[in-house]
Amino acid sequence: MPRPLPLHAILAVATTLCATTATADPYVIKGSCKLVVDGTTYLDMRNGTCPIWMENDGTGRFWINTDRDIYLGDYFAEVSPAGDGTAQAHWNGTPGATHAQGYLGDDLTMGAGGCWTGKRVTVCAAR
Repeated sequence: MPRPLPLHAILAVATTLCATTATADPYVIKGSCKLVVDGTTYLDMRNGTCPIWMENDGTGRFWINTDRDIYLGDYFAEVSPAGDGTAQAHWNGTPGATHAQGYLGDDLTMGAGGCWTGKRVTVCAAR
């Protein structure tokens, strides 16, 4: 008959399983954000007034000017890093639209000040 595992061994395995399978919940921070599309500035919020929704799942994905719960600003954008130094971005494109369906490109690269920039767009988010 196999010998039962000691309690400390069971707890160590359970703790390891929980730590590796649990994910952190998304959260919102207040910061500064900027959105420039095709040379037009749609957002330029400073002094900690911009809600920035962080995916918090290890991907680095974030949204600016929304808490994705009850507040959607007139314009908002989403940036999804690809993990290779580039990212793609989408935005709502129409004031008050509730989905970020407007494709802005997949050529964004990280620059100074928390800004991702591509041929058509610059999306900045900083605490």
